[in-house]
Amino acid sequence: MLLPRFEKSVPHAARTFSNLRGKVLHNEMGYQFDDKENECVRFVNVLQYVMVLRRAGFPDSEIELVIGPLFNCNYKYMDNLMNE
Repeated sequence: MLLPRFEKSVPHAARTFSNLRGKVLHNEMGYQFDDKENECVRFVNVLQYVMVLRRAGFPDSEIELVIGPLFNCNYKYMDNLMNE
């Protein structure tokens, strides 16, 4: 659900994040992100959590339940709660 809010493809999101990283590390330490750039950083942050949980052996269905509340996207959690 986060990717469509930010960009249409993962490669485009990756390029945008790489460009932001370059700005901050090499040129503009005080650079202020705009809303779209903040979404990119948020997307990469979520992706990082997902990768850690996968390495820990969690199935995708449980990862969705963990990630949703952490990043204020509780659709899956609320859907399961209402169906119990």
